[in-house]
Amino acid sequence: MPIYGITDSAAFLSALPGGGELLLLLLLILILFGPRRLPDFARSLGRILAELRRAADDFKEQLMSAERQIDDDIKSVKEAADSAEDGNNDLTA
Repeated sequence: MPIYGITDSAAFLSALPGGGELLLLLLLILILFGPRRLPDFARSLGRILAELRRAADDFKEQLMSAERQIDDDIKSVKEAADSAEDGNNDLTA
């Protein structure tokens, strides 16, 4: 069943650059920034990627925490409903 136009679970991988595109991209970066500024560029890119990874991990943890809280709330509501139902059965018996 397609979701938002994606028919295959790995469909997003087709948009990733291949070996030739990566080589062209690295060559373009080398030409634009030069060999002296390339380490600074790589360092900055590494910091940005690390920050994005931390933000994604934090977001994922918040979602998982909210899911656990919802599951706990559902469980407590079910337990309350079951105990109320048992109480009603005792009164009618």
